[in-house]
Amino acid sequence: ILQERKMNQLIEAILAFLEANGIVRAKDHEVYAYGLDAILYTMISTLGLVLIGVVMRSTPEALVIIGMFYTNQTLGGGFHASTHLRCFLTMAVGLLCCLSILFIPFPLPASLIIALISMGFMLRFPLVLHINKAYLSNKRKQFSKHSQQALIFQLLAICFFLIWRDVHMVQTIAVGLWACAFSRAVAVAQQKRAGRL
Repeated sequence: ILQERKMNQLIEAILAFLEANGIVRAKDHEVYAYGLDAILYTMISTLGLVLIGVVMRSTPEALVIIGMFYTNQTLGGGFHASTHLRCFLTMAVGLLCCLSILFIPFPLPASLIIALISMGFMLRFPLVLHINKAYLSNKRKQFSKHSQQALIFQLLAICFFLIWRDVHMVQTIAVGLWACAFSRAVAVAQQKRAGRL
């Protein structure tokens, strides 16, 4: 709560400066506050996640998993925590689990099975809209298509690293897909429980 209060104070200070200098209009205050909140939270949380990767000496792997998660979550949806702090903690714990798993080398067939099952699930549920984004339901087909295209791109990335014979990166992508599928599965379960899916 304290951190969110400080974040709100920072946003209000930035907006007060921008409005006083005529850069943004005061009547659009709420819109800019929402946008600034999203930008600042994304920047701070991403920095925190990258630092986890640095501390665990797995920076490239962390960047791949973070990029995959942001892409799949943005285009297809997934679990949404109720506050920024809970969201960051959920992502941090998830990233720590993924990076820890990567210290145990998988046989290549195991990585491919994990990747294909995870990808198959997300292709089955390419879009799970959060209740706060219900206004986007008229663009469901478009978002589903983008989500599927992103998954196909990730499949091509696996094929590239297979050809390159980088088994560790195949495992990294597989673990990233598993994390994304887990988040999507939680969202699917929530939607079904609420009768919205």
